[in-house]
Amino acid sequence: MLGCVLEQGVDCNLYVSPCEDISEHTEFRLFVRKMNVVGASRYHYQSDAPEAKSSADFVRPALSEFAMRLLDALHIDTVVADVFIRDDSNDEPNVVLIELNPFVRETDPCLYSWENGGDFS
Repeated sequence: MLGCVLEQGVDCNLYVSPCEDISEHTEFRLFVRKMNVVGASRYHYQSDAPEAKSSADFVRPALSEFAMRLLDALHIDTVVADVFIRDDSNDEPNVVLIELNPFVRETDPCLYSWENGGDFS
């Protein structure tokens, strides 16, 4: 894909960052449709991580605040964003964007379902 873009003379950016160990209980998926967050789920929703339950009050506001910043920065209105919360050993959570995925049936809906067109009810 990148080769095709470069051959066509289209400007593109490639971002490379150091690899990080991401704990299962800190990785999440945000579902954005028409610039509205319609769902948020732990990425590893099937694992029973006790840390996930104990950190719920810390995670909810962090993801909400990040989602607002993400919506302001997005140039597409429908997407699935993978994020994680980095432990910087301070009181403020540091939510980091991992990648953007298409909002399509082939993308894992985690705790949700693509039934009814992905209504996330």
